[in-house]
Amino acid sequence: MNYSDDIFEKLVATIEEATSQAAIDLFNSTNETFYFFVLSTTGEALAPFVSAWSYEALKKQSIAQNWDAYDIADFKWSSIDSPYLEFGSQYFHQVNQAFLDRIDIHSLKTEVEYEKEFNFRINVMEEALHRCDMKGIFSLNQARSEIMINVEVLPPDYTNTIRAKKLNPIESIQFWLKEAAETVE
Repeated sequence: MNYSDDIFEKLVATIEEATSQAAIDLFNSTNETFYFFVLSTTGEALAPFVSAWSYEALKKQSIAQNWDAYDIADFKWSSIDSPYLEFGSQYFHQVNQAFLDRIDIHSLKTEVEYEKEFNFRINVMEEALHRCDMKGIFSLNQARSEIMINVEVLPPDYTNTIRAKKLNPIESIQFWLKEAAETVE
């Protein structure tokens, strides 16, 4: 499998463009205050998708679903339960194709090969999200210190916590660290 810098940059640019478009569309179309924005992927590092939560969406969902405080705590950081799950999927066609064009990760014969491909994919997603952050995209509807961004592996594992600490100022993840982060091994 090709892990050249050129391939890395091309895939980063593809994900960055899709993520930028989705985030800008989300922030402009809702005019809500977001506290959570992630690129989620499976434990196989398949093509990522956007999920996000805003304070307004959490309040609306809690009323509509009659959530109590425990329910709110369970759903507050859940990407799969967000009303913005797969938001902007129309922007991710090239991303999906780029991941399909890579080797089938399950066809790799050794754990070393699998880990190399998995880490390549996660690192590409992380770099794309970081570049979106450097462009100021996550400061459009809220202060950057108020929104947590991440590349999230589902089901959650400790690597999500490592990436969250790399991608965010501490003030933007302090509540997530207390309420939802997986313990780092």
